[in-house]
Amino acid sequence: RDMHNGLLPHESSFVLSEDHFVEQVSKDHLAGFVMDVYSLDFNGEGAALHHSTLLRQADFFAKSIEALATGCDVSREGGITIVAHSIGAWVVRLALRMHPHLESNGLVRNVVTLASPHLVIPYAVDSSVHEMTSRLNRNEDNQDVAVVSISGGLRDELIPPEVCPVPSSSGLASKSYLATVISGSASNQQSQFGMDHRAIVWCYDLLGEVRKAIFAMVVGSNLGLDSQQRMNIVDRVLVHGQRESYSDTIVKQHEEEMASNGYVKTSMTQLASLSNLNSLLKLSIAS
Repeated sequence: RDMHNGLLPHESSFVLSEDHFVEQVSKDHLAGFVMDVYSLDFNGEGAALHHSTLLRQADFFAKSIEALATGCDVSREGGITIVAHSIGAWVVRLALRMHPHLESNGLVRNVVTLASPHLVIPYAVDSSVHEMTSRLNRNEDNQDVAVVSISGGLRDELIPPEVCPVPSSSGLASKSYLATVISGSASNQQSQFGMDHRAIVWCYDLLGEVRKAIFAMVVGSNLGLDSQQRMNIVDRVLVHGQRESYSDTIVKQHEEEMASNGYVKTSMTQLASLSNLNSLLKLSIAS
């Protein structure tokens, strides 16, 4: 608590520059940062198969946040930071739309998503799921919610990196990153193409960077920074001066994978990915 309060301004005229903020996040303050962590378990229920499942889980999520906020006396300034894996990101986004008080009351202001398909759920076969995700991606009302989207990269067999960015039309402040780039493991020949869909939640190097992002967003919230300002801070904390765009990095990794594995092996790997399930089903029906 003393460490956290030391980052907060003690005078109303105090203005914290981004340079000073990034410097503080990367120094001793982060070493003493402790989080209370709670896990929300959907008991293995797949949410991508039907929109009714997503609706039910979103309602359960909202009630859980309200219970935590009451039991832990959560302040409006800090809120509860959400880390969502895969389709869990859609549960969070749907809950924010169904229960707008979660954002307006400051309960949920910062979200980190891991291997989450924000653009479209590639293997969803129910049209109602696609209709719902399309509506959520066309939100006319801006929300003070910052979303850090981290993709597993080319080795994610379920969620390709191309569908992980949050569209600008969603009303959310967001930026996307490749897990291997921000964790520094891209220099390792074995992991340069990413990590699989489940490994992303326990990779130690990546979780260290996620912790930095959470710390930056939490302190930024307490300082009164809006969602875009918080995202600017997180971006500087995570990229370590690397300015290559997310899309350019993906193209580069595709080229490196082709050069490393060859055309046949690369094509077979891509075809075997479950993210191509819809295309494979259409081919089967057509034949």
